[in-house]
Amino acid sequence: MNFSPNNSIANNGSLNSPGGGGNNNNNNNNSNNNNDSMDASINRQQLSLAQAKIALILDINLQLIKYAMLATGNHGANHQPNEAMFANCMKRLQCNIAFLVSMADTSLKKPGEADNGSNNNNFPQILSAPAEVPQLNEAYGKLVQYLQQQMQMKQQQQQQQQQQQQQQQQQQQQQQQQQQQQQQQQQQQQQQQQQQQQQQQQQQQQQQQQQQQQQQQQQQQQQQQLNDKDSVMDSFINPMSFINN
Repeated sequence: MNFSPNNSIANNGSLNSPGGGGNNNNNNNNSNNNNDSMDASINRQQLSLAQAKIALILDINLQLIKYAMLATGNHGANHQPNEAMFANCMKRLQCNIAFLVSMADTSLKKPGEADNGSNNNNFPQILSAPAEVPQLNEAYGKLVQYLQQQMQMKQQQQQQQQQQQQQQQQQQQQQQQQQQQQQQQQQQQQQQQQQQQQQQQQQQQQQQQQQQQQQQQQQQQQQQQLNDKDSVMDSFINPMSFINN
């Protein structure tokens, strides 16, 4: 059996190298595009890894069935019954099948549905070849490598999610700061308007006072002129009174 990884894994490059780095926080659109591109890249890598992992487990299962049948002693003249070999092959076959079933159940779940917490979602319960079948050591070694790569990609996803959350928080903080600045500017504008209104009112009051003073002065001047005229008329009408005075 050929236990080499799927060609699609090799073509995708290193699974440990993340796609784009962090950009300027002021450019939110470019940052979001980079996050989406990285998510898509990780998803493609996960799909390719899952395909290679399933193909490898199916090959291992075929080998386990083959050696379990040989362990019964009913197949091949040179093979004697071996209960330990049979039991060990069947245990691993059972674990692998449970793992595949768990993967199928997980793939059928809707996004956001809670997991049942079973470790079968992460890896088969037995990750070593039967001691009686050293021929499967290489295949199980490949399987362990795939599972390690899977854990690395999960860590990358978690880091990416944390970065996205941090970016969202930063964006929210920036928006809040902008809103606060806008509110402060509005308050300043309102204060300036109030000050201008007060100044206008003061100017109007001053103008009114000046007008009143001018009117009073005009009235006084007019009254003085009238008094002067009356005095002159009296002097002409009654000159003796003027002389006596």
